[in-house]
Amino acid sequence: QEAGGDCPADWGLFPRTALELLQVPGLGSMHASVVEVYQEHAFDLLSDRAALSVGFKRADSGLMRYDGPEAYAKYVEHSRRGIVKAQERAAENAAANKKAAVFRSGSAPVAGTDDEFQTVGEAFWELKTAQDVAKLARTVELTRTALGHQLNARSSRSHCLVTLNITQHVGSKVIKRQFLFADLAGSERIAKSGVEGVGKKQATVINGSLTVLGKVIKSIAEGVQHVPWRESTLTMLLRSALGGKSCSSVVINVSSEEEHSEETFCSLEFGKRMSTVRSRAAVVVEEDAGSEVADLERKLAKVQAEMAML
Repeated sequence: QEAGGDCPADWGLFPRTALELLQVPGLGSMHASVVEVYQEHAFDLLSDRAALSVGFKRADSGLMRYDGPEAYAKYVEHSRRGIVKAQERAAENAAANKKAAVFRSGSAPVAGTDDEFQTVGEAFWELKTAQDVAKLARTVELTRTALGHQLNARSSRSHCLVTLNITQHVGSKVIKRQFLFADLAGSERIAKSGVEGVGKKQATVINGSLTVLGKVIKSIAEGVQHVPWRESTLTMLLRSALGGKSCSSVVINVSSEEEHSEETFCSLEFGKRMSTVRSRAAVVVEEDAGSEVADLERKLAKVQAEMAML
């Protein structure tokens, strides 16, 4: 942080926001996690790029773990063999989405959120000072996968999701808030970038995940019952931000150079589609610390009684 409390000129959106939050009186505690989505797999950038599982939790069941859409496809195939028929699951999902759909006056319907997706086991860093924020931002910059090509000396080859979790105690209440910053790798025209081999494969996967994101946004805007969240790891992890219970904003980076006019047009079209998504921040969970402690004490007493009978 520079003299006068200003951010360094080269700081991006995430560190600037984090620094402003730290200056809010009575903020509470703030912890950050950073997940890289690379080649449809999730990695923890705060733990030496340790591989992460991506889990989903249905409203009527517990957390089920799998790693990416490929493993989910195997789960569906396994279901077809006898556990749950794919046709029954499709009907159940359609009914749940229809029931959970939220309709707001003057806006498009937002798809229901019966499934919740999240990474499992990532590290969290507590942020208390501007130095903590700078260290986190620097770690992400040094660890995230990048590659140089004809158009960019350092091109991001992955999507990066930075999550800030804020916990505030108000009396006996525990209020939790979350900010999600998604830095998406840009779509790439391989003929222009000139990448080959691994670089070409990276570009292909990036373009594919962005295509799925476009399909998701289109489905949400049109209010259809089925939204293809599971077709990409990126869209699964963005569901909490786009599913209707969050306030979402998008920043589009474009070039003023005429030779990149096609890419600029595509980026602006993407921003236009994003503007059709209607969402609103909502209080999802407000915990009562006193009630939670009392519940734990009752469970402990029950376990101790059972142990005494052994």
